Amino acid sequence: FSIDPSAMANVAAALLPGGIEGSTADDCKEMGNKSLSAGKLDDAIYFYTLGLSKREGCHVLHSNRSAVYAKKAEWDSALQDAEQCVKLKPDWARGHGRLAAALEGRERVGEALASYEEALRLDPNNQGYKA
Repeated sequence: FSIDPSAMANVAAALLPGGIEGSTADDCKEMGNKSLSAGKLDDAIYFYTLGLSKREGCHVLHSNRSAVYAKKAEWDSALQDAEQCVKLKPDWARGHGRLAAALEGRERVGEALASYEEALRLDPNNQGYKA
């Protein structure tokens, strides 16, 4: 269950420091993270998207939103954000991990394996990429 967009905007305006207009991308990221932790996936997507409207090209916000889409099994959206994340920050292992997860969700196993291998190359101590 998620509230409608206009109601979400009202909630966001009340929760964000400075409201929607006065808040920063980091404020939005923090609220997205809190929403994700609380299992409010649509709210997390809303906050990450709002953050991207304030800081276009933020690889972390694309990564976080990709993770939420993956939790919802919305693989096309997860893949789109993961690809954008990797394009923006190709040397970041987490982005390649998100890309691998989204590719795996789309049942593109060979490509997923290559992305996991790149993530592991960039962060060899991360056990999550060794599965």
